[in-house]
Amino acid sequence: MNSSEGQAIFVYYLHELFSYKFIKILGAFLMSGLSFIFGGFGSEVLALLVLMILDFVFGFLVAFVKKDIDSGEMRRGIFKFILFGVAIITGHLLDVVLSASGLGKLLQDNVINFKALIVAYLAINEGISILEHLSFFGVPLPRKIFLRLKKAQKNL
Repeated sequence: MNSSEGQAIFVYYLHELFSYKFIKILGAFLMSGLSFIFGGFGSEVLALLVLMILDFVFGFLVAFVKKDIDSGEMRRGIFKFILFGVAIITGHLLDVVLSASGLGKLLQDNVINFKALIVAYLAINEGISILEHLSFFGVPLPRKIFLRLKKAQKNL
């Protein structure tokens, strides 16, 4: 079987799977639920996801070059994806509760957006990590970039 035949078979079975109304309804329900608990998948969340994937890939490449691949470290990296998701969900739900209860006004801050703060903080951490990986491979980067990211990290 060549790759085009394999691809055709995959597409056929995928089409068959999604021809069932139950699967469509279940998929819509799951995506709606995920969209609610994450507060939508805006560009900031998608950007963080890309940064997380890049960090994971470049972290693996650094370990590969150092001949120091550790399955425990890879599990921790995958677990980090889950924990980041929990952090984003927590931030969004805090925003929902504070907005609905009116506590945001009591805190003297009408624009509380914990989700955005959490996403920004996590994105900065991932950005620093990716730049460190790039430095390992000899990519010349101005030190000022690191300093600004670390300053932004401390100010959040």
